[in-house]
Amino acid sequence: MPFATRTDLLKLTKVDKLAQLAVPADMPMPEGEILRVALEGGDLNQFTEFDRDLIALALTNIDQALTDATAAVVAYGIAEADANPLIARMTARVAFYMLADAQESVSEELMTSYNAVIKQLQMHARGEINLTPSSTAPVIEGDVIEITSNPSRYIPNGSGADWDTW
Repeated sequence: MPFATRTDLLKLTKVDKLAQLAVPADMPMPEGEILRVALEGGDLNQFTEFDRDLIALALTNIDQALTDATAAVVAYGIAEADANPLIARMTARVAFYMLADAQESVSEELMTSYNAVIKQLQMHARGEINLTPSSTAPVIEGDVIEITSNPSRYIPNGSGADWDTW
């Protein structure tokens, strides 16, 4: 199961841009609002058969990009059990890059964003950062922790000097 959903991918861009990237360039682009209905799981019976076929192709390509992006993220040592919102956003970004790359439509901004995600995944794989949440919260046992301020931080040398004469 992919880390990111169709909705996660839609959050990255406008629906028209996603529609443009989700079908081959030699085919007509589906209308963005029709794709939005499909991405949100709406009823497509109100649209023509041609539109439904275009949307089916777009959804197939989007799902394949999400699956491929998940495989790429897993290759950097992220287990499927460690899914979290950060991993979902990163996976969606990789999937969006894959869709754009298939259309040879990668902008400088998208390339920079993709490279940043890959750099973070590489750092995770090397153990420099941890992108996955802790499986259990630490349990504090024993005495209660008391937090106080340091008086010498506010009064010179902790002398109790009067603020007016300081």
